[in-house]
Amino acid sequence: MQATKPTHVRYLILLMLFLVTTINYADRATIAIAGSSLQKDLGIDAVTLGYIFSAFGWAYVAGQIPGGWLLDRFGSKKSVCAQHLHLVAVHRAAGLCR
Repeated sequence: MQATKPTHVRYLILLMLFLVTTINYADRATIAIAGSSLQKDLGIDAVTLGYIFSAFGWAYVAGQIPGGWLLDRFGSKKSVCAQHLHLVAVHRAAGLCR
């Protein structure tokens, strides 16, 4: 059997994963930075702000089982592509909110 020469695609995939993860963490950090302004502008107390912050964690928890099932059912390429397209749609919809 002839060995195939490794390509540089793995580095591109690693770069894309790094960028997506960086955006993900920046997204969560941004709401933490804006927390005091949110409290002031919306008139919410510290407990309600805590619920808003914990919503990010609960969203991850809720997505673990369906995400794992999708990965097993459709494979990583299709699942990750669909998840990123969904994320883009959600961010665009959030941008339309007033």
